[in-house]
Amino acid sequence: MKRKAIYLYPITADNLPVNGNNYIGNLINELEKEFVVVNKQPTTLGIIDILRKIHKTDIIYFNWIEDLPDRRFALLQTFLLMVLLPLSKILNIKVLWFVHDNLSHTKRAIRHKKFIAGMMRRRADYIVAHTPNTQYNNLEKFYSFDHPIEQFNPIAPELPYKYDLLIWGKMLEYKGIAEFVEFHSKKGTNTDLNILIAGAFPSKEYYERVNNSITPNMTISNKTIPEDELRSLFAKSKYILFTYNSPSVLSSAALCKTIGWGKEMIGPNIGSFKEFGQKGLIYTYNSLEDLEVLLSVLQGGYVEIKQAEMKVYAERTTWNLFLKFLVNILKN
Repeated sequence: MKRKAIYLYPITADNLPVNGNNYIGNLINELEKEFVVVNKQPTTLGIIDILRKIHKTDIIYFNWIEDLPDRRFALLQTFLLMVLLPLSKILNIKVLWFVHDNLSHTKRAIRHKKFIAGMMRRRADYIVAHTPNTQYNNLEKFYSFDHPIEQFNPIAPELPYKYDLLIWGKMLEYKGIAEFVEFHSKKGTNTDLNILIAGAFPSKEYYERVNNSITPNMTISNKTIPEDELRSLFAKSKYILFTYNSPSVLSSAALCKTIGWGKEMIGPNIGSFKEFGQKGLIYTYNSLEDLEVLLSVLQGGYVEIKQAEMKVYAERTTWNLFLKFLVNILKN
């Protein structure tokens, strides 16, 4: 039986990094087991490249399409998307829209982004997310599967811990690092906690904002952290802290990698962090004041997050099971 052909959008140099979030790379590897991925090489052509390959495509799989206004030639790309969606219907090409966030994390061109999201809601044949808690979950064409985890490979701790808290990943503004640092600098609390902030700051201005407020117990490593170094930092850290403060957040690749490495985590009571908290896999907080209290409680004794429960969760959300979930949808 001939395998269906998928165009996976977007594939760029940015989302196929040597280090960092390898979500798209993992997705390509899984899809190729059941489908033909017609575009595996990075391109900067965007929607134009889809139109070039549409004659050999059965399914268009969109990721982060609502961020189109942040890309080059945004108005032209949007016009081409408006042509592509009805053309796909005429050619009997199915459209899958994967919703990674409630809306774009950046507020630039927000009306433009809302327009694209509204168009995708109407035109997509399938709307999929890594959480059921989206604004689209009342639609018949909506499906969800938790963010897949590569494998459960817990990291042995290096005692005594060098760091009490590790904040890691690409340091983007919606992750709330500046607000966390400014809050604790102003209040002068938890100064006995050793805190490492490890990851590249794409914005010099944002780095300076964070750096200007750090206290002596905080250290910044402003660089992309290679995988082997990151595992070492995990071993030296007691807790992994997520300070995301944007309501646009639904799921987090960094959160799922942390679960796969068996580390205890603290995160905001939003999106998938909230769901993981309800499963007993992560400590959650509702505000920075709440986090301050939680950190004090954890210093004085705590109910340990069980690695065995993390392992069970990881085994239920593998990339292979995610593939089976997609096959079930797309091969009907």
